[in-house]
Amino acid sequence: MDPSSARPFEGLRLIDVGCGGGLLSEPLARMGATVTGIDAVNKNVKIARLHAGAVLL
Repeated sequence: MDPSSARPFEGLRLIDVGCGGGLLSEPLARMGATVTGIDAVNKNVKIARLHAGAVLL
């Protein structure tokens, strides 16, 4: 992990438990982490997937 890098979390794998719409997952991914978000509410997971697809495009 290089704090002076534009992607300081490059190479890290993280789990965001209770990810909701991905408000924490997205910035972590932009900083280089591979993030897996899980949530008990199916609607939240669907919203996060839609938003992630829009961000990636």
